[in-house]
Amino acid sequence: MDFSVQFQEKTSAENGRQGNVFFIPPLLNIVVAEESKPPSLQVLALVQVASQEWPPQKGNEVPVVVLEALCKTTPLGVELGGLKSLCPHRPIIMTTALIREVKRLASGGLYSAALELYKLEIHPSGLHAATSILPSIIRACASSRIGYPLGLQLHGVALKSGSCSDSVMSNSIISMYSKLSMPGSAWCVFDEMPHRDPISWNSLINCFLQNGFLRESLEALREMCLQYFFPRPELAAGLVSVCGHSGKLRLGKQIHARVLFDPRSEGSVLLSTALLHMYLTCHDSWMGFHVFDRMPIKNEVSWTALISGCIANNEYEMSISCLRKMQCLGLSPNRVTMICLLQACVGLGSLKHGKEIHGYGFRRGFDSEDRFSAALLHMYCECKERLTRSRTIFESCRAKDVVAWSSMVRSYLQAGEAASAMELFGQMRKEGIRPNSVTLLAVISTCTLLSSLTLAQSVHGYLIKSALNRQVFIENSLIDMYSKCGCLPASHQVFSEMAGPDLVSWSTLVAAYGLHGHGEVALQLFHCGIITRRRLGCGAVHGTLGDGERSCPP
Repeated sequence: MDFSVQFQEKTSAENGRQGNVFFIPPLLNIVVAEESKPPSLQVLALVQVASQEWPPQKGNEVPVVVLEALCKTTPLGVELGGLKSLCPHRPIIMTTALIREVKRLASGGLYSAALELYKLEIHPSGLHAATSILPSIIRACASSRIGYPLGLQLHGVALKSGSCSDSVMSNSIISMYSKLSMPGSAWCVFDEMPHRDPISWNSLINCFLQNGFLRESLEALREMCLQYFFPRPELAAGLVSVCGHSGKLRLGKQIHARVLFDPRSEGSVLLSTALLHMYLTCHDSWMGFHVFDRMPIKNEVSWTALISGCIANNEYEMSISCLRKMQCLGLSPNRVTMICLLQACVGLGSLKHGKEIHGYGFRRGFDSEDRFSAALLHMYCECKERLTRSRTIFESCRAKDVVAWSSMVRSYLQAGEAASAMELFGQMRKEGIRPNSVTLLAVISTCTLLSSLTLAQSVHGYLIKSALNRQVFIENSLIDMYSKCGCLPASHQVFSEMAGPDLVSWSTLVAAYGLHGHGEVALQLFHCGIITRRRLGCGAVHGTLGDGERSCPP
């Protein structure tokens, strides 16, 4: 029913009765509860009636409801004007309603609106130090780009008023400094807290973790456990994930041992999945499978973590078996699972499994997603499938990344279409895609296949201009490329300019001189390489060689 009709009906029903102003709150509640937005003038009319007739002994029921209704129907300036007209002689009621509205805006994620209302009305009134509003507005400052200076000021206000002794206030300030990337300030606030609750410890550990201080976060975790507090499973999962990505298995095991005493960790799928991923990433397969077997709930994410871990440990057949078992349990692999399994197909060199995954992804609609298409293209390239299929997948990609371009260049190269590979590389450069090492090796191999010195020099010039030529494996490929293109001096020049030639560098140069019929020089280079290897005492030459050794051949 239209708001104006309800307003008229209610007014007619209450007409002539004493205290007809009492029907205003139900009508305003309709404004707040329903999706319809009545005209602002009708709402302000209710404000005016309530302002004139509402008994003071009824308290602040109308101001709170009016503020909510005005926030739904009118701009901010009109809201405040209506509220002031309602409460010209009731500043406490008005302030209470404003504080409630600021909290509502902050809790709803409308941080800029909360800060604007706070700056316009509450801060000038001198009530900015109220402990009921400071935590909410500090959280808004932390989440809004424009709130940084105000957040520091409010910390000073909290210190001056002594409200920092309140754990809720201090926890809000710690969270603010965490989001502002100021872990030192967060630690100072935490260190001065008289009473620390689990939220305080979790906030501090999360602050250290988000800002890259893993050692400090683990030390705080140890102190927290000594106080018989335990981190939230979500926070423990974050710590474990960082340990997994950084290869710190020992630290990850320490965290695992500490959270075992927390009953919340038993039912946390997120924490169990993070532990599984850490153990498998750090090549501790036994513990990884042990964690997986003890998981009370295994969802698609858990199975994907298991499959990904198997692939990371070169257990390609096991990853395929996990897929079969996952499907038998009625779980459908998602896009990430399929991308991981395509890597397993590459490791196995199994075109059959790759086509099966392609068919499944086609039925699920994954082929329309660029990441899946790029992984699919890479699989077909590595499994040496015919070029037409790779070209079809490549052309269907809407946003081609460097993986897709590199895979397609390699597909042309493997098919013997070197000219098409170079043409595609030119298109890639025009698109502004920066090539990676896979692309560069494919392009250098293309020049080698074509035996075109002009093209080889052009590619080498591009590498120098783009500062992509200082990687050892690229320089080794350049030595071989110039050798196959018939320019032995250029091969030796690339070798001489290398910062640290390895065993492959020496072998490639020896093979180059042997290919061009310079057997004696090749033997000289061979002995130079042996002498250098013995001097460094390692299997590969990583040091800087003297000028005499670099210029052994004439």
